[in-house]
Amino acid sequence: MTKSEKNLVAAFSGENLGFRILLAFAEGAEKEGFSQVAKVFRAGAIGESIHAHNILRAMGGGKISKKDLKVAKIQLKSLEENLKAATLGEFMAFTKIYPGFIEDGKVEGNKNAEQTFYLANEVEKIHHVMFETALNSVENGKDLSVREIFLCPFCGYPSEGITPNICPVCGALKEKFIKVV
Repeated sequence: MTKSEKNLVAAFSGENLGFRILLAFAEGAEKEGFSQVAKVFRAGAIGESIHAHNILRAMGGGKISKKDLKVAKIQLKSLEENLKAATLGEFMAFTKIYPGFIEDGKVEGNKNAEQTFYLANEVEKIHHVMFETALNSVENGKDLSVREIFLCPFCGYPSEGITPNICPVCGALKEKFIKVV
């Protein structure tokens, strides 16, 4: 197995775990009365799911064994702690994990892996900003202001308030975006 193939398996596992964690965080935010923060968590979770699907495609539908999947008991903490964990997770993804994966794909000539990691990395940067903004609001005792969030179904790019004519990450058309509820 090449480095890129191992990276694809690791990335799939990480995105899959991230999806489950962010959904749990959304549920916790709802219970604490922060419905807009919950929506941000759901947008992040759907984005992670899109990344996982893209990774599977880059693997050619490759098989993932149970031993390759990260399993963690998801433990809800305070909303502030959950937001700090989400912010840190995204920061690590776009500063430490995906840059190395992108480079490995480039060196090995695995264009599918390289492109898939690039798209996920670009979106993780935006997730980081969204979670950081939510954290600042929660630290001030407030929910985020009410706004719609739309996602690109191809790369997971989140857009708050408006839908761009073309996805700035992957070029998908406005009509393809989905609304996060």
